[in-house]
Amino acid sequence: MALVSGSGAGAGGKGGTKRRAAAPVRINLTAVLVATLVLVTATAVLMGRAAVGGIEAGQGSENALRARHAGAPPPVPPPAKEEAPAAAAASFPSPALLAGPDAEVALRPAHGSHRPGRDAVFAFAEGYPLSVYVQFVESLRATGFAGDVVLAVASEDRLAPGVGDYLRANAGGEGDDEAMAVVSYTARWDCWKKNGEKIETLKRGSSTTNDGVSDCTLRGLYGRGEKAGAGAGAEAGAGPVADPRPARPVATARYELYWAWVTAYLPSSRILLIDVRDTYFQADPFVGLPVAPDAAQVGGTLRLYEENASPSSAAANIGASSYNSSWIRGAYGAAALEEVREKPVICSGSTLGEAVAIESYLRGMVQQFDRTKCKMKGCDQGMHNYFYYSGGLDGASEIREIVVYKQGEGVVNNLAAMRNSPLRDQSVLQEGTDLVMNWDGTASPVVHQFDRDKELSRIIQRRVNGMISRLGIK
Repeated sequence: MALVSGSGAGAGGKGGTKRRAAAPVRINLTAVLVATLVLVTATAVLMGRAAVGGIEAGQGSENALRARHAGAPPPVPPPAKEEAPAAAAASFPSPALLAGPDAEVALRPAHGSHRPGRDAVFAFAEGYPLSVYVQFVESLRATGFAGDVVLAVASEDRLAPGVGDYLRANAGGEGDDEAMAVVSYTARWDCWKKNGEKIETLKRGSSTTNDGVSDCTLRGLYGRGEKAGAGAGAEAGAGPVADPRPARPVATARYELYWAWVTAYLPSSRILLIDVRDTYFQADPFVGLPVAPDAAQVGGTLRLYEENASPSSAAANIGASSYNSSWIRGAYGAAALEEVREKPVICSGSTLGEAVAIESYLRGMVQQFDRTKCKMKGCDQGMHNYFYYSGGLDGASEIREIVVYKQGEGVVNNLAAMRNSPLRDQSVLQEGTDLVMNWDGTASPVVHQFDRDKELSRIIQRRVNGMISRLGIK
């Protein structure tokens, strides 16, 4: 696998080291289960070890890789660095295995249906007012995106006013060849406060997940038997299986939901995992990225996005952020934090890649919780960072290469660490257009964490109000 640094809003490139004699890879739940059972003994050993070594993102850019692919002379390499110890080959078990060898995904959409050959955007969207759904969905629609938007939402009786009607009106699936389609899953969570008190919330628009602080289990994700998954919603099908994992924050549990969803797509489909509340789209996130029709044979590219790492940043590196430090220390221990404290923070709320690479990554993220049992709110970001920096993704046959983009140089522009001064003063918010810009002067396709800047929040709120008015929503 090649590890490279990316640059440019549309950086994607065709470069990267390809694995020799790679076996075909298919996103197939049954195949994953069978392969996992064969390797279960080795996996148990791997799960008992912490990954070692700090793996630096490789030198160069995807532009350089494209030039190399075209036959141009490669750039002069930097001085050699001492290599970290090689990590063991990755082998991530199917998340369903913990529910039993015959368990399968029983969760089915409440509204809409997946279109396997399309690109898709995944988001956990439980507990929000209608305005948040409009902001996310309509800003993406305005870019011309014609793929799937897949959302996890509250059960029908807890959706905020107007949300159910909006999701039904925008549901789509096979036959909707030109239009963007919204696929929504209604999830029923059983949640507990940190003191062990169960949360009982039936008020419409409220949430048992308590803004992600509560520890929760999900009903009906897995089932057994021929009728498993025959119906719609979170408890579809006969023979439901109780959540096999201990209660954990929904920000951690969402990776298991995403894994169930990604198995519905072709290996070459491109998938964006993104937060919903603080995201606004300015361009189609997949335009300019390469299409990889051979992803099933050679693996896909996993794209990760850093937060701002400048000296003026609110989190110049992991060690400079009390939150990120505590998440890694809580999950992996003080020694692990020392390994990575000088590394830039990589945002766990924004990840992109071909479905075959995303599926492997998601299996690995679920495994990180199984190994650490970290229940801190935000611990998924600690897992995301240590998983990458420790080399935990190395050797995953489904991932051909990993590209890490600096803040302001990729499809997703993460803004939270820039909150120490107004974005306008940092030349990120453009005069005249009020667009959020990448450092190369192009508009950022995906604006993430916009609510950390007061002026940008007001600008986006005005745009959303205009969308609601045009849609005739009361």
